[in-house]
Amino acid sequence: MHTIQSTRFHNAAAHQAGWQPRTSNTPVSSDIVFIGTFGTTATALTPAPLRVTDPALLDHLRTLPARVERGGSTNLTAGLDLAIGFLTTQPLPLKKLVVIGDGEANADADKIDDRALALRQHRITARCIDVGAGAGKITLEKIALMTVKGEYAAAKSYASLVAFLHGKRPNHGGQTRTAAVAMLIDVSPSMTSAFLDEPITRIVAAQRAAAQFISMQAKLFGGKQ
Repeated sequence: MHTIQSTRFHNAAAHQAGWQPRTSNTPVSSDIVFIGTFGTTATALTPAPLRVTDPALLDHLRTLPARVERGGSTNLTAGLDLAIGFLTTQPLPLKKLVVIGDGEANADADKIDDRALALRQHRITARCIDVGAGAGKITLEKIALMTVKGEYAAAKSYASLVAFLHGKRPNHGGQTRTAAVAMLIDVSPSMTSAFLDEPITRIVAAQRAAAQFISMQAKLFGGKQ
């Protein structure tokens, strides 16, 4: 039997990152995005949540390859705490988590179920993408299946990685709904391995796909990235 962990773990992560809850009457004209990494520990790639139209998001993504660790473990639980901490400070009803990784969590892995249940409790949709030829299937698929309308996929090519990352965007009355989006990207050492049969590493594939995703989402809200 699993019990849902108290949100104090997630709120503590949000407080440590310096995020302030947004009030429900704060006008939001585009998606609010946070990007974090997970390896031995979890780190905020973006020092603060940014609108998807903010060019600084792409600037932060360009530093991603340099963030890959030379050794250590894969603590996805810490990453989930960071993401949940951000998402639960946002008043937007549509909350989405995107995880890009290439292997199984091997630190605090026994807490993954509790974090997945917390995602479900907060109605956060998880889209989990495996860039390690299915090596992370057990953990990533579990998280996706335990959340509301969650999805898991193992990327078969760069094109499939991009396509799954985008998914289908809810549209209501011709208007695109704004969302709070947390992206978690694996920076464990194996992310420097080749991405399938393509001439790029897994971390570069993740970086490029995330940048393409952000650029396309920005255009939906009138951005020029």
